Amino acid sequence: LKSLLRNKKLFLQRSTQLKLKFTPSSEQSGKVANEFEFKESFLFTLLSATAITISYADRSNISTAIISMSEQFHWDSFYSGLVLSAFWAGYALTQVLGGKLSDRIGGEKLLAVALLLWSLCTAFTPMAAAAGNIPLIAARVLLGASEGLALPSIYAMLQRYVSPSLQSTSVATITAACYLGSLISNFAAPAIISQFDWQAVFYLFAILPPLLWLPFWTRTFLMRASETSSSNESEVDGSAASALSVQTEWTVLKKLLGSRPVWAIMAAQYGQSWGMIGLLSWLPTYYSES
Repeated sequence: LKSLLRNKKLFLQRSTQLKLKFTPSSEQSGKVANEFEFKESFLFTLLSATAITISYADRSNISTAIISMSEQFHWDSFYSGLVLSAFWAGYALTQVLGGKLSDRIGGEKLLAVALLLWSLCTAFTPMAAAAGNIPLIAARVLLGASEGLALPSIYAMLQRYVSPSLQSTSVATITAACYLGSLISNFAAPAIISQFDWQAVFYLFAILPPLLWLPFWTRTFLMRASETSSSNESEVDGSAASALSVQTEWTVLKKLLGSRPVWAIMAAQYGQSWGMIGLLSWLPTYYSES
């Protein structure tokens, strides 16, 4: 009997040791969760910043290409300015729409569709320029409308994929990618034009980014979003949730439009964009003419 009790005691001690060895502590679990959150935040920020870099490169390449285009098609400065500014007409139209569509279908799908659309518009630009004034202006407006969906879709996903402690860093990185895209375009476009021709700028910028970016986005976020939306589809009562959502949106919008700091931010953004877009659009032409 004593031998049995002793063996039972040893067995229980050994079992406890094994549990302690193989069962993760709360500290270990928290560490694993933090590592996962950091990796997901990093990956989302990297792919989003890459998409915005592509977006700004695609919109900026015409600032250099328009020098050769205006010589070939005999455009004056007024029409060149019209071609350059047509992009921003489409861009302004889809900012609010992009946020609304992101809430409805998900930013993951919207960003992928937007990148494909603006890549098609970029590839179509040389053919539109050869076809005449109206097709080219239409292509530029559609390019702007497609790229106007990018930032709203990314900001709609930010809270879902980036941990709160990293959200400011993520936004700053994505914002910096805007200027990185313009920098890459201003360096690459002259070299491509001198080596090939101005049409090659649009074809290369349209073909390469989707081939490099879209497979990674599809594997990491687009497929996961599709699985989540299909699993949660039956759990939401549409009419009641929709009515509550619309009421909440209008309440928040009224508060925002009644806020002086919000108007100050919009005025500052407008002034900054006025100067930056003017320089990005006309600086290559200015240097070429002078």
